[in-house]
Amino acid sequence: MLLEHASGRQSLLEIVRGGQDDEASRIICHVAARLHARRTPLPIDLIPLSRWFEALTFTAEVRGGIFRSISSIVTKLFAEPRDIAVLHGDIHHGNILAGPRGWLAIDPKGLIGEREFDFANIFCNPDFGVATSPGRLARQVEIITEAACLDRH
Repeated sequence: MLLEHASGRQSLLEIVRGGQDDEASRIICHVAARLHARRTPLPIDLIPLSRWFEALTFTAEVRGGIFRSISSIVTKLFAEPRDIAVLHGDIHHGNILAGPRGWLAIDPKGLIGEREFDFANIFCNPDFGVATSPGRLARQVEIITEAACLDRH
């Protein structure tokens, strides 16, 4: 286990509050890229993303509606996995701190699955006001797909 002190004065929340939401998203993507770097062999104690979503399957059966629709989409995505990586599982503005080696991720969940999963939280963070600001979703799609080298579709 590697422990490192994150002691920088700057936070991603401050960057967003300073009007640089796009830059904060790029930083998150670069931190994720370091975490997603191929490791061989892969650690064996990671939780598969499909297991992480088991509660959704149960909820879909019990509650139906939108949960059933989402569960159906998730099932299709898990049927054709691609770009498998070690995942943080909870990357967002508050879980990335400044440290001696730059920006560092904290509080990993230890998952394995499609690396695209780690970028979802960027869209709904750092808070409701920022996440729902006009034009942000379209802008963030472009920024994240470029910075993370993801297929836009």
